[in-house]
Amino acid sequence: MKKENENNSSAENRCNELLLSAQRLLEAVWDPKSRPSLSWLRKKTRARAFPYVKVGRRVWYRASEVKSWLREKYTKAGKP
Repeated sequence: MKKENENNSSAENRCNELLLSAQRLLEAVWDPKSRPSLSWLRKKTRARAFPYVKVGRRVWYRASEVKSWLREKYTKAGKP
């Protein structure tokens, strides 16, 4: 029962989290000195290598999901 409540809470948090445009995501996740280009982000999105949400033809991102993806992808076993 506890696991089910955790899953529901996680899903609720995702629903309540703001969806960001590509430009806003870059501003929210990276500092200006280390920020990748917009074309890099779009290339990763097209390759389905990045978590995103598609609503109609528009593509949106959740900062928390992108940060988690980056942490898992670029740190050893998800640890800094």
